[in-house]
Amino acid sequence: KNKDAVIEDKGNFSAEELLQLIEAVREGDTPDKKYPSYLVNFVSQYLQLSQDELYRADDLLAALYYSYGMSSNNAFIASWFEFNLNLNNILAALAARKYKMEVSSVIVGATSICEQLRTSNARDFGLNETLEYFEALQRIADIEELVEREKKVDMLKWKWLEDESFFHYFTIERIFVFLMQLEMIERWISLDKEKGNELFRKMIQDLKNEVQIPEEFRK
Repeated sequence: KNKDAVIEDKGNFSAEELLQLIEAVREGDTPDKKYPSYLVNFVSQYLQLSQDELYRADDLLAALYYSYGMSSNNAFIASWFEFNLNLNNILAALAARKYKMEVSSVIVGATSICEQLRTSNARDFGLNETLEYFEALQRIADIEELVEREKKVDMLKWKWLEDESFFHYFTIERIFVFLMQLEMIERWISLDKEKGNELFRKMIQDLKNEVQIPEEFRK
């Protein structure tokens, strides 16, 4: 382990805050509004799990998180969460098949795509015509080198963000895309500085291309 590693605390609650939430839920009190509803629901359901069911905790938290995101009033953000759920589930399903595991045990969520992944015996789970990015995920799943596979996954996410926000100009959706891309860049600069810088330059160029100077200011 890296003794100099620093815990990433952005977006995370402290141990003390989590203990306060657990105590509030256990006592039946109303938790502070700073806690997202999916986290409150998770703690409530987690406290009801038996010792033999605790292995389900990670999947339960993930399912509630994605459901929370997909219920956003902003259609773009909801679609982004659904895309990520599909992406992670498909990669998990392909890996499960490869290693002769039970596919249904690695799928998170309760969407129609989730159910199809759990039940279909077709090579493509019957999703090739439904999801335009399914073939890309199949190719990514075949990559053995983990860092290279991660790069391809993030490039697919980057492409989705660019394609889906194409007609959004200076909107909240575009700001959301910018933040998601910055998050990817930050991660890659820590893992692969060259790749991180490449993504950063691309984002800056895209921003330059998007900026249109009104005609009256050009005179």
